[in-house]
Amino acid sequence: MSRLLFLFAFGFVQLVANGQSNSDSLKVFFVGNSYTYFNNLPELVEGISESLDGPVVTSGVHTHPGINLRTHLDDGHLQKLFSSSNNESADWDVVVLQDNSWLGTHDANPETGKLSDPEVFHDAVRELHTMLGSFGASGMLYMTWAKYDFPDQTPKLASAYNEIGSELGLGVAPVGLAWATVREERPDIDLFIPDGSHPSALGSYLTASVLYAQITGMSPVGASNYIDGNAWHYGEIVDTVVDTTLAFIPEKDAEYLQRVAWRSVNDLKNSGR
Repeated sequence: MSRLLFLFAFGFVQLVANGQSNSDSLKVFFVGNSYTYFNNLPELVEGISESLDGPVVTSGVHTHPGINLRTHLDDGHLQKLFSSSNNESADWDVVVLQDNSWLGTHDANPETGKLSDPEVFHDAVRELHTMLGSFGASGMLYMTWAKYDFPDQTPKLASAYNEIGSELGLGVAPVGLAWATVREERPDIDLFIPDGSHPSALGSYLTASVLYAQITGMSPVGASNYIDGNAWHYGEIVDTVVDTTLAFIPEKDAEYLQRVAWRSVNDLKNSGR
């Protein structure tokens, strides 16, 4: 894959092209924080798409560690990025929006697991929806998961994402619901790293499978269990030269995660959300 990197203050914009720009490709841009760049989630979605018969995903990403969508809006980078119409990579089919895992930090309490009031998140999504529409792009929401110590966050996160998704007619990738299913059905599959927040390779693979299913409307079942790409953790600069293993999942576990992802997307769709 060929890559073009733009470094903004305290964050990254990565524009990716893999030479497969045609009617069977989708340009997907990711906006978020470490839940998006951990284990290089955009490249995991690309890798899943490349291993299946459906459309091939090419991706771009703009992230800052730990921040929410409101801060993304206020720093002005997104407006500048999406208005760069002279850059052919700016013509995105889908923009994936991921908020801070606490729905912001203005009144969250990490000690008790209390999430912030979702109204700040909702207002940011409304503004982003309007902004993206003015550039001809469609938004999609990436529902995050509950912290390891606070599984009861799942319905609150789901409600926050589904409510604003319904209001604006935006698709919601039910990543958090898929994580809850795996935690209940297969506690032997550890989706977290030891901090109880960020994803392991298994967690990122499940997340990528849900996103692929929501973005394309196609099942991720049958995707490769081995995906390589550029390493990206915390705030480190992406290594665009040397590839590394992003995910190497036992085949049976990979198939299970793929099926949970597909089931979660369809269950949310069939719920009438």
